[in-house]
Amino acid sequence: MSKANPQAPVLHANEHKVTGNDKLSGFRVFISSIETDTGETTNTTDETTLFTVSLSANSFSNILIETIVCGKDVYTTANHITITWRIKYNSVTQRTFTQIISNAANRNTQLHQNLSYLMAGGQTAAANVTITGQMSAAKAGYGILGNMVRLWGII
Repeated sequence: MSKANPQAPVLHANEHKVTGNDKLSGFRVFISSIETDTGETTNTTDETTLFTVSLSANSFSNILIETIVCGKDVYTTANHITITWRIKYNSVTQRTFTQIISNAANRNTQLHQNLSYLMAGGQTAAANVTITGQMSAAKAGYGILGNMVRLWGII
């Protein structure tokens, strides 16, 4: 059973052979995850890699990529920052998300963002899935970090 939903079965890739005529069509199979926070990146406008997960060749119909990322603004004056989050496959951006954090004076703002992307499965060779973040301004009070990433195969 899934921790997130105890009623929903979760299959693991090493416990279930996936074939084209599978009677479990539509089920999601856990592939891989990183459940540890990344270190916080501050004071740069460079695109920063938060997570890299290897995706093996597979016969899934789709791959679901889920991640939780966090943007921070801890400045003592009113301002805002724009953060661009990217989900990449084999170094090519598949989906871009934009987060704007507006902060009133003397307030610490930390916003966690749930991002997901569904892409076609059936990869014929291993490649990396990468989660990146990029801030619009380089200030010590601005920060980005990753909380987790998970890959699921959809039968």
